Amino acid sequence: MDPANPKGVMKVDRCVTDNKSSLWAFEVVCDGRKVDSGFRASQLEAIHTAEHIYFLWSVIHENKRSG
Repeated sequence: MDPANPKGVMKVDRCVTDNKSSLWAFEVVCDGRKVDSGFRASQLEAIHTAEHIYFLWSVIHENKRSG
């Protein structure tokens, strides 16, 4: 994610489920709208997923703007 771009936010937090297992929650917000969110088993998986979603969103958004 480009830290110079204030329009996109990617958040990854650790959470504990009802059965005491640990998951990592991710959320991607672009232009003030939640694009996607979910859970992954590891922090690295959550970060990679969020970065991938953010990248895809930014490419699609840029294509709409220029096309």
